[in-house]
Amino acid sequence: MLGVLHDFRVVNGSIMRFNQFERQKLSEGVDKKEIKNKWDSLESEAIYNFIDINENSEVVFNDKAIRSKLLNKDGEKMSDSEYEAFKTEKINAIRGHISNVISNIDGQIPNEARVHAQRHFALNYFMTHRGWLSIVASRRFKNRHLNVETGEVEEGSYRTLWNFMGRYLKEYKKGNFGDFVKAWKVAYDSADPTESALLHRNMKRIGIEMSMLNGLMLIGFLLNGMADDDEYAETYGIQGLSYLFNRTMNEMSSAQLGSVNNFSEVIESPFVGWNTVKTFTDVGDLFNGEQVKRGTYRGLSERQRFLTKLVPGAKQVYDLSDAGRVKRMRSTYMFYNGANFNYTPLGNLYWLADDK
Repeated sequence: MLGVLHDFRVVNGSIMRFNQFERQKLSEGVDKKEIKNKWDSLESEAIYNFIDINENSEVVFNDKAIRSKLLNKDGEKMSDSEYEAFKTEKINAIRGHISNVISNIDGQIPNEARVHAQRHFALNYFMTHRGWLSIVASRRFKNRHLNVETGEVEEGSYRTLWNFMGRYLKEYKKGNFGDFVKAWKVAYDSADPTESALLHRNMKRIGIEMSMLNGLMLIGFLLNGMADDDEYAETYGIQGLSYLFNRTMNEMSSAQLGSVNNFSEVIESPFVGWNTVKTFTDVGDLFNGEQVKRGTYRGLSERQRFLTKLVPGAKQVYDLSDAGRVKRMRSTYMFYNGANFNYTPLGNLYWLADDK
């Protein structure tokens, strides 16, 4: 939230974000470096510096401080009605932007923005623990549109990449087969002004995300190699760290190219909690004292296995109780989730090397 409040600043009698400020200055022919320096010099004008906490512990604008800096469309001091309308508009914009940021970080859709399947009395069961997938689908594949809350033209990052690659390949048809950089630059520069900002933002996002994911995967795969070594089979720190990296890699991959695999999983297994429901049908095991002979719960009684699977948190405590169990849990996790890594270049190279 603090990051958002610092991104909204008072500039030339209005309140705007950096993206809006940048577009305005670029249209005036100002250099990007100069734009960045100018924006940095306006840090004291950040909205964060104009909010207070009232006697009811509510966050409010410091009207006296900020109103003197605002102007209407005619460049004059705002009237009371103009100021109230402007303030309401900007507060809603800030709230909307904060809500979007929180949704992207937490992977949770606010109640007022839920998709139809989540509102439906029957279809919402298919969306259990899958609200994040709706956010991912929107951020990657949505059509270009104006977000009225943020005032930004938005488009799914992969859709932007797809459209860009179409223009890029056209350059090949014109004979630019040997000059990769030139064809790329021509395709990039041929975007219209509105698309140019969108292209820059989405291509930068894809580049950062893929770099972070592949860097993390490189560390994770090195840890996997150590964890698979007999020397570290009983080393809890190595096993636990490798498992943690695998889970983190899977979460990141699932929100990027691996999302394609997750859509397939939704069709194959629409009910996420079905295994938990099935556990209740084995209630007879609660009265069974026979020992489990094979599998993860080998050595426990049927009663203990039933309770371990059913009681919240018990399975996690059991799985993390020693290095051997952590190693088995990591192997099981990769067996069911490793397909998400097939959609990344580094993941494919790792599996190819592992097969050899």
